[in-house]
Amino acid sequence: MSRDYFKITKDVLRKIYCKKQLKFDVNEDSLHTFCSDGGIKKAAMLGFKVIILNRETICLEDNDTITIISSTDIRLDDNVAGLFTNTKFTSVDLENLDSHEAANMKYLLYGCENLTAINASKFDTSNATDMSHMFACCENVQAIDASNFDTSKYNAQAIDVSHFDTSKVTDMAFMFSDCYKIVQLDVSSFDTDNVVNMEYMFEGCENLEFIDLSSFNTSKVKTMSGMFAGCKNLKTLDLSSFDTSKVTNMYSAFNEIRLSELIIGNLDLRASYPKNTVLDIFDCADIDELHIINYIGYEDISEILIDAGISKKVIIDNAEIQSPPPEKMTRATVFSWDNLE
Repeated sequence: MSRDYFKITKDVLRKIYCKKQLKFDVNEDSLHTFCSDGGIKKAAMLGFKVIILNRETICLEDNDTITIISSTDIRLDDNVAGLFTNTKFTSVDLENLDSHEAANMKYLLYGCENLTAINASKFDTSNATDMSHMFACCENVQAIDASNFDTSKYNAQAIDVSHFDTSKVTDMAFMFSDCYKIVQLDVSSFDTDNVVNMEYMFEGCENLEFIDLSSFNTSKVKTMSGMFAGCKNLKTLDLSSFDTSKVTNMYSAFNEIRLSELIIGNLDLRASYPKNTVLDIFDCADIDELHIINYIGYEDISEILIDAGISKKVIIDNAEIQSPPPEKMTRATVFSWDNLE
């Protein structure tokens, strides 16, 4: 018979060195906390199944909660990819986790559809290199307390990862994808100097109202496909710090966004062409005013977006429309450049 709580497996035990206490809750009304002083007999009397993990550690199970108890810290090893993927918890308390060795955190809480709150206040992400899909598809998450996640406080329907240490992270793909209920997301202190993949990072955050990306350095990023797709509730988006000169895939980066203003710093579309055309990148977007500080590309972006009804007004401070090299020539570009001549 299937159970709606996290099952401890040998595979997980290789990743978690169980000490102190770690608690997972399926039913928010049934929170069971035990200390080792009660002993195994007391736990059994209260109706728990007792699993002895080692001499210092026991695991207590009931239909609502799993609690792991031991004497010192719970330590994650360097690879915790997918550790809690698709679990059925409504809340996860990871307060006692020692995560300083964890480098691969991708899919850590992926697909936890019932999850509404996460306590990861003691997380140390200083050695993390991969955070892709970390919170992806946590469709009902309204609060994440990751105050030492190298993050501070949290509010309902907000993710504050303002002190998140991301200095070694190279992959942030799908990191917050499909977090439907998040209204606020503070990533203003993210260090993205080494990130190469940001595809679908905020895709599907349809209730997100504001995001500050002024600190983002995208000079090494190669993939931004679908990055803001489906962020229908954003009013403005300031990407003045963005540099897309290394980006080879921006397909549907702004798909279905509705903005009064979009500001982009250095929009260089040469590396992504002809794989992505301007219309591929801004597919189904609705932008009142697009302001580009520097534009380099092989297409007249202003004319294309206005003619397609995607943007009502396009302002470009510095524009350089180049003739594409032979290896990037398509029938469409040959025709357009013949007409220009």
